[in-house]
Amino acid sequence: MIKTKNIGKYAYYTTLVLSYCCISSEALAVDFNLDTGVKAALDPIVDALKAHWGKGVLISGLASALLGEGDGRQRAMRAGFGAAAGGGVVLGLLAMLGS
Repeated sequence: MIKTKNIGKYAYYTTLVLSYCCISSEALAVDFNLDTGVKAALDPIVDALKAHWGKGVLISGLASALLGEGDGRQRAMRAGFGAAAGGGVVLGLLAMLGS
């Protein structure tokens, strides 16, 4: 007899078994190439980064210069450091993703 407090556990295991049965038969029938899947997932991201990373760095630097606290010199320094750090991160991502 199924008790009320164990219904969640039974539902979990039932779903797990049914999912395994459905997915395992499909996985065996499909010839999945991991390299192609990763390439298909990352290529649009890399293309968008290549096309628009400068605009993003410019907008973030401009926003930190306009909305930052302190006098003009402090805001300009923070904006420059932030834009340089953001540009470095994006260029690092492009290098890591194999552009």
